[in-house]
Amino acid sequence: MKRYSNETTKEKGAVYILLTVLILSAILAISIVITNITLYEIRMSESVRRSIPAYFAGESGIEEALYYIRIQGLRPSPSLDVPFLTGSILGGEATYEVYIVDTDPELIMKSIGEYSDVRRAVEITFKAVGW
Repeated sequence: MKRYSNETTKEKGAVYILLTVLILSAILAISIVITNITLYEIRMSESVRRSIPAYFAGESGIEEALYYIRIQGLRPSPSLDVPFLTGSILGGEATYEVYIVDTDPELIMKSIGEYSDVRRAVEITFKAVGW
């Protein structure tokens, strides 16, 4: 029967400890990467969740402006400083501002919807007949 010396056993123990530390380091690095990816995705999905009401606020602004122009016969003049129309939806949580970009030869409107800290813009070109 062959006997191992204490030195050989100590060397094996050191190798096992080194391998354990390397494997645990790799597992920790992979865990950190997965955590970062997950947190990024959570932030992105939250941004998308807030983006939808902002977009629909901008859309509502365009629809209301078209109502005033087509049904009530208003003739807006271009202004990027002062909004043509302002309003809100969702009980005031989401707001919009509609600007008239140009009126000749076509009416170009831009509506900016805002919800929480997210802003989304909608722009349309409208050919007004009889102007």
